[in-house]
Amino acid sequence: MELIRNGNKHVALLVEYLGLLEGGPVSREVFDRYDSVLSSATAFEVNEALDIVLSEAPRGGKAAGMVSGIELWKLPVARFIRSVSRGLDAEALPSYPNDSLLARLEAENCTIEAEMRVIQGLAREARSSETKHGELRGRIAGFGLLRHHYVALQNELFPLFESTSPRHACVKLMWALQDDALGFQNRLAQGSEDEPAFLKALGDFFLTAGSLIYRERRILFPVAFRAIDASGRAADGAPDGLSASPLAAFSSLTGSLTPNELEAIFKV
Repeated sequence: MELIRNGNKHVALLVEYLGLLEGGPVSREVFDRYDSVLSSATAFEVNEALDIVLSEAPRGGKAAGMVSGIELWKLPVARFIRSVSRGLDAEALPSYPNDSLLARLEAENCTIEAEMRVIQGLAREARSSETKHGELRGRIAGFGLLRHHYVALQNELFPLFESTSPRHACVKLMWALQDDALGFQNRLAQGSEDEPAFLKALGDFFLTAGSLIYRERRILFPVAFRAIDASGRAADGAPDGLSASPLAAFSSLTGSLTPNELEAIFKV
């Protein structure tokens, strides 16, 4: 088994704990038993544990009446990430090069957070004002940056991460959660549901979009940054600590460009 060959006891214990969460919430006694590993888990260990579990998740299929394995892991993984949040929050975040893809995506996350705070404020006011309720729906409908951000992840960062890291199964789950967040946004913008259903969808929207920001910032971006940087140095022969290939810093709305493609463009 891979974990035994690699001898990574931390990752093995994280996978074990995640497996327990598949059956539902664990007791305080069980949590305390794993606490030392959970509270010190790094983004790279968390990503590896997620990859081991999610890469084995069955695809399922609507034709067969099956729910995909990724769908079944949404709640256990959410509980898992809450459990390891102390370790993740204790890590210093990388400093991404100016004008790089990751710097742009993180800046978008900051803007998304600010807009969500505005929407939360309107949601509180809308409880006692029909005018504010209409303003709230309009604000949610006009929140185009969210879709733009997810498209950038799916077209630019995800393919780049998948090509530079063997541990990229978390992308499948993030893609599914992005679809969920946009689905909640569309329902809220239409405003065709009664108030209890609207408030439930609003809560789900905040929870899903917020969890994606956290996962990007604390897990995906640091892990992708190291993988892309290492891949660039290997390709360029650059020493550790120096800037990697253009793959780490150049992107376009149609996807990331390889060094050869960049060279061809600049020769025109």
